[in-house]
Amino acid sequence: MDFNISRRYLLILGILPMLGGVFNDPVAQKNKEGNLLFDEGNYDEALNRYQEAQSEAPNAPQLHYNVGNALYKKGRFPEALQEFSKAASAGNQDLAAKAHFNTGNSYFRMQKFQEAVDFYEKSLEINPEDKEAKINLELALQKLNEQQKQENQEDGEGENQKGEKEESDEGEENKDSEEEKKEGEQEKGDESKEDEGQSDDDKGVEKQDKDSQQAQGDKKNPQDQQQGQTAGANAGELTPEEAERLLDAMKAGEIASQKRKVLLKGNPYRGNEW
Repeated sequence: MDFNISRRYLLILGILPMLGGVFNDPVAQKNKEGNLLFDEGNYDEALNRYQEAQSEAPNAPQLHYNVGNALYKKGRFPEALQEFSKAASAGNQDLAAKAHFNTGNSYFRMQKFQEAVDFYEKSLEINPEDKEAKINLELALQKLNEQQKQENQEDGEGENQKGEKEESDEGEENKDSEEEKKEGEQEKGDESKEDEGQSDDDKGVEKQDKDSQQAQGDKKNPQDQQQGQTAGANAGELTPEEAERLLDAMKAGEIASQKRKVLLKGNPYRGNEW
């Protein structure tokens, strides 16, 4: 049994004789031809016959129903839904039940299973004994359940991927924090070495000062020593030449210390090589 389409388009054959006063003969004839073509599976020609009849009786709900069935068979479900809606709103409860049934079929084929369930239930409200509507309702509920499980699974996978990304980002942050910590410790070590280097330079300058003074004492000739004894006010003073050499030595030590600071801090060198 094909659960996805009802063959209730034959309804119009049953009511045409009773509607002889409503449909004139050309409309009834075109509708009859359409039904025969529909039975043969020639849905294109059947649709043409129904629409020809509809052009002469545009408000006939039975023709809306038949046009909807032909459109359904052609896979034109949104258009079929419009025709079934017009058929269902005509006030004929039996026709409305059949139109709701095929509306449910159209939504089922569009994989809109919740809407299919709703319209099968509407059909059963009018005709609770309709076995085909009950079968299709159960099938639609099964498909709806499968669809919801699939959506929940996809949502769960999306959440897992989001969680994995957050964990990855957190790991990168921890890694960056560790690297920053190591860099900070390295900078502290470099500054400590820098201070030690400055201390060595100061000691070097003091040593140069003492050596210079010692050299001055060694170089004094007897005449200079005699002058020192007779001119006590000048004792311990440097000659201009000695003072200049000492100043040059101090400057050299200071420059070397500054260069060492630049290298220890890791700043890029932008001048000449030293």
